[in-house]
Amino acid sequence: MTLTKEYLPIMVAIIAASLAYLYAKRNNKLNNFYAQAKESLEGILGSMYFDLRNISQIEDEIEKDFEVQKWFNKHGRIEMSLFKLGDPNLINSYLDLEKEYRKLKNGTQKDQKAFYINLERFYSKLDKHYWNSFQALYNDYNWFNTVLNRPFPTKIALEIAKHLQNFSQLIFSISAVTIFFGIYFRVLKGLGVPEKNLFWIPIDFIMLAIVLAAFSIMLIAVTNIFLPGNSKWLEVFEKVGNFILSPVKKLIKILKR
Repeated sequence: MTLTKEYLPIMVAIIAASLAYLYAKRNNKLNNFYAQAKESLEGILGSMYFDLRNISQIEDEIEKDFEVQKWFNKHGRIEMSLFKLGDPNLINSYLDLEKEYRKLKNGTQKDQKAFYINLERFYSKLDKHYWNSFQALYNDYNWFNTVLNRPFPTKIALEIAKHLQNFSQLIFSISAVTIFFGIYFRVLKGLGVPEKNLFWIPIDFIMLAIVLAAFSIMLIAVTNIFLPGNSKWLEVFEKVGNFILSPVKKLIKILKR
């Protein structure tokens, strides 16, 4: 016990230093990711995606063939930048597609049809990758764009609502997992599995999880009403905020005289 007390400060220091190191390392990786995602969106990924998006909307076959040729010529010259797509599967898909296209000059109509099917599949992958990167980079853009220009009481209320919703989502996830495994192990018991082989969850604990899950769903629904995206409630928030701040501002002006 004495030995533990003597080494406890050292252990705490080591754990704290390790957590700080991991946190700093994670932040560095996150910052690198944001920089790479931005560069990719502004460069090859954005160019590939929007050019191919325009091509997919062309109905005339001759015009479409011409634009596809331009698309490959444009991106074929920047193969050294393909790594900026950030996804090995996407890079390999493009290279395979380009190889297939180069062989198409001597191909049949069936080969051309197969190529355009593969081109459409590549476009679907590109579309998903582009919007995933966009969402990662601009995930909080609408939030800050909405909140930062609001009156202080509105800003505080929205921040509280957001944190409450995040907490409710965490509670719901834990409750849902508890309910699932509670029911799962009871089903196994009903099928004849020995109770000693089961991680038994008490029925009272499951009932508590159900109540917490229901309560968290209610909180998520309520807070969702007040979060950005529902302009009607934001207007109400803003009016309340202005109503609270207006007398305070008048009082400050009187005191400054």
